[in-house]
Amino acid sequence: MLGTNHVSARQASCYIGSKPRMINLIFIQNSHNKARAARGARERAGERGERARARVEQRERERSASSALARESDGAGERGASARRGRDARARAARETLARARARLLSSSRSLARASAPPLSSSLILSLSLDIL
Repeated sequence: MLGTNHVSARQASCYIGSKPRMINLIFIQNSHNKARAARGARERAGERGERARARVEQRERERSASSALARESDGAGERGASARRGRDARARAARETLARARARLLSSSRSLARASAPPLSSSLILSLSLDIL
């Protein structure tokens, strides 16, 4: 509106003339918008932290499953086609378990993101459009 964000409310009232209240409202609104934006940024950072923690847990689960699979496949004295089939079946089962765990983690992180993202209200859209102006 004024184009000068660094002036005080008293100085700005000189520019506006007889409407000091109007400029005070603008300054208050700007500070509220800044606080709302900061709060949103903090919430998004929390979500990122949750997702990172979930990724680390997923990686640990994969590592433990693959090490268990490696221990099973290192069985001493396993020879022949039947032993190979058993190893293949165990490896396939471990891969399926990992895929299920990965899918469950992905769906839970999606639902977490969907639940924590508030819908845009008309007042928020209005305040954002006022910020642009």
